[in-house]
Amino acid sequence: MTIFVRDLSSEEGNRLLRIARKGADPVEVRRALLILASAQKMKVPEISLYHISGEHIRKTILRFNTEGMASLKPNYGGGRLPPLPKSSGLTSLNSSQGARLPFYPLVPGQTERSGGAEENRACDFR
Repeated sequence: MTIFVRDLSSEEGNRLLRIARKGADPVEVRRALLILASAQKMKVPEISLYHISGEHIRKTILRFNTEGMASLKPNYGGGRLPPLPKSSGLTSLNSSQGARLPFYPLVPGQTERSGGAEENRACDFR
């Protein structure tokens, strides 16, 4: 099954040409070139000669058909994860389990570390 981009309006075609020629973002330029090639009825294997995988071409065309020009912008995800909720039961390392630096294993039969001043002084890294 061959997939092509939907019919472009003259406004969209002009914007795609401008992005392809003078775009600053390489991701946006590459996607604009891909959409323009599909608008000229080039098939996916022919477009993939530009060192783009066929799967990426299909996804980009389908996304353009649904979202329009907004699909050309890169959608960077990620970032810092939100903090854990208090009800999760997970806390920091310095919790009541007795985790201190350095992390020495407990002796068999010992349930927790003694919190003596000598141990705290030995772990002070100032």
